[in-house]
Amino acid sequence: MIEIKHKNILIKDFEEKDINKKFINSLNNKKLNKFLSTRKRKQFKKDAISYFQFMKKNEYIYLAVFDTKKKEFVGTITFRDQDKKKFSIGYMVCNIKYLGNDFFFNSVKLAINYVSKKHKVKEIIAGTDKKNLPSSFFLIKLGFKVINKSDKSFKFLKNIK
Repeated sequence: MIEIKHKNILIKDFEEKDINKKFINSLNNKKLNKFLSTRKRKQFKKDAISYFQFMKKNEYIYLAVFDTKKKEFVGTITFRDQDKKKFSIGYMVCNIKYLGNDFFFNSVKLAINYVSKKHKVKEIIAGTDKKNLPSSFFLIKLGFKVINKSDKSFKFLKNIK
């Protein structure tokens, strides 16, 4: 079980009980899902449960981020192993108040540090839609470098020392 605490940040394993009406609404919020694959069709509780079960079955890391001071659910962070030393990362801010601020940045940074130490990860990869400049700058601020560009997307790599 993962539980990372720092100041008013709590990062822990995402649980099925975290799938509530507010979470589903965030999956369908056009301001939050603008560049996510979930935007392509309306999301329902069964979709979120199916994804949760997929992550659990494959033993991927699915984390929930909370602001303990404000007692709010902030977003999710996922890690999928590509091989023993390389993981991919995904993230979603689920509360518009945290979009573009340091709270979620610090949360992702803490999660990367934890996962890279615990699993002895040497590389983390990420991808963004080319139009999603805030996410691209977010990754660069986290120490990722652009390794591939296509017409529609950027691929990033972070080497872990």
